[in-house]
Amino acid sequence: MHKSSVIIPIHNRAGQIANAFPILKKSPFVSEVIVLDTGSTDDSVAAIRQRFPSLALLETGANLGFAEGNNRAIEVALNHGA
Repeated sequence: MHKSSVIIPIHNRAGQIANAFPILKKSPFVSEVIVLDTGSTDDSVAAIRQRFPSLALLETGANLGFAEGNNRAIEVALNHGA
């Protein structure tokens, strides 16, 4: 079976992860969930690290736009064997 990664881009929206991650974690088709933080200025990163410490969290440090941010996350997923 191939490894599949799910990328969730966020920007100041930690609540999105609270809803999505538990469901995705139970899926037999998802090997890895990568949260892509595109320069959040609220407490999103800290909240995610505290609530889901095992989650792969990629911080770009700036809002790179949807395409560039996802390209970076896809690169990480490919490096992890997706």
